[in-house]
Amino acid sequence: MELFILRHGQAESYAASDSQRALTPHGVREVESVLSQRKSSLANIKKIFVSPYVRAQQTADIVQNHFPGVLRIDTDLLVPSNQITSLLEMLQQEVEHDPDGSVLLVSHQPLVNILLDSLCGLARGKYSMTTAALASIKVEVFARDCCEFNWLQQAEV
Repeated sequence: MELFILRHGQAESYAASDSQRALTPHGVREVESVLSQRKSSLANIKKIFVSPYVRAQQTADIVQNHFPGVLRIDTDLLVPSNQITSLLEMLQQEVEHDPDGSVLLVSHQPLVNILLDSLCGLARGKYSMTTAALASIKVEVFARDCCEFNWLQQAEV
């Protein structure tokens, strides 16, 4: 399975709560940029798993504009403070169901970097997922140090 991890675009500094922070116009451009740069790599995505936070939802909306018809699943497993154990269990079920599929996660820091570092056995912080950064990982088993890092694309705006 190929797993893509996308951090949301730049968001407002303040809102009534962290979960309500929306993308800024610059954040929208960042997401558009990274999707345009990697459109062919993402062409076979079958599912998008999305944090319920507004900025992640808006990022997923942009993804779906580029890839209509992809199944979208909202999940609390992708909120910024989540531990990755339950997320890895859910993703393992996905790989067992469709080992050749491609899945995209839309989430936040610090979860995106923790996931990338732990799955690929990378030194902590080796790759920093800035806003709208997109990573690709080759997966056979969702376990620590068992995945192959393919690439990381930062937004160019």
